[in-house]
Amino acid sequence: MLTEPAISEWSPLVASPTGELFGKTIASWRSSVRIALGLPDKPIIVVGHQPEFFHPGILAKFVSASQLAKQIEGVLVHLVVDHHIGNSGVLDVPDDSGRYLSTKQLVVAKLDSKVAMKDQPRATSSQDNVFSNALVNASGDNAAMQFANATDDLMKPLAQVDHCIAGTSLLQTELAKAILEEMRTSPEPCITAYNNAVASFPECGILPLEYDELPLWIGPTNERLSASFEDLRPRALLLTLLARLVLGDLMVHGTGGFAYDRIMEKWALDWLHVVPCNKTMATTTLTLPLQVQTIEQARREYFSAPKHFLNAINNAPYGSSQRQLQYLAMHKWLEENADKPDIQALKKAQRIATRRDWAFPLYGDSLTKDFGVAKSAEVFLSNFQ
Repeated sequence: MLTEPAISEWSPLVASPTGELFGKTIASWRSSVRIALGLPDKPIIVVGHQPEFFHPGILAKFVSASQLAKQIEGVLVHLVVDHHIGNSGVLDVPDDSGRYLSTKQLVVAKLDSKVAMKDQPRATSSQDNVFSNALVNASGDNAAMQFANATDDLMKPLAQVDHCIAGTSLLQTELAKAILEEMRTSPEPCITAYNNAVASFPECGILPLEYDELPLWIGPTNERLSASFEDLRPRALLLTLLARLVLGDLMVHGTGGFAYDRIMEKWALDWLHVVPCNKTMATTTLTLPLQVQTIEQARREYFSAPKHFLNAINNAPYGSSQRQLQYLAMHKWLEENADKPDIQALKKAQRIATRRDWAFPLYGDSLTKDFGVAKSAEVFLSNFQ
């Protein structure tokens, strides 16, 4: 597992942001938000992601955050990007039924890939597999929260999520409403600070805002914000701003979020003059135990004729017609009986075998071994220093 900083250094980083915003202390804003969301007055570790069956690199965030929450007697909040648009109901899975390893699609639920998952009803499925069964048994009033709760249930042997919160619900909090009003009435300082922050970290690939654009989406298809301020959804940087200001005492990112959230920190400081709570990073690379031939092995197998041909060739006098006839007979047999290896298919199979992005339930018991699930947070943390 890769962490930044070392996981043994996370505990001292758990701390609430301080300061004032719009005439009220951050502590006051946070207190009202936590009451509104039904969260306890304890240290909160936040992990955010889209509602989907994610790979072990994402699972690493939850495992680390869960063990830290136990160590400090806090809670883990799963912040769901519930306005996510995508095809979370279709998974790539390995397929070893053919000559070469390939992939196939497993449909675990039918979703509209053009509409935000929060705006879709609970998904149904008649399939009998670990994913579909988890969805059937998961709570949640819409597809987004159903998927998020299903992943939380599947993670239980490795990570304990205490609260599952929809990202769009943060926009209904008092502080978010105040920030939105500031954006609406004075958009230029917000846009300028945002774009300056984006320009400071060009390697992150975040696009700047247009002169009349705000970091918000609107409606079930996540359209660019127009004059209306109805049915809003936060873009990534606004979501992490809210999460790290009024929700969490520490946010655990993956590699991507850990990098681009530097933009949010500069934006928050330059525009609102506030410093959010700290962030950390956790990820891992795990592959499935998929067996594939190398190109060399396939070629060797292809050119391996039965021993009686080789013996006949070796026993015939060198340069003799008998030796030549045995040699021709061997190659005729190879042409008729041996399958020439498909080099492109072999290369594709090797790429598939080294993929790290399979849905984590496919890894089964190997996750327990690779994550080193410990009896106590102290043991767990010491394993990954």
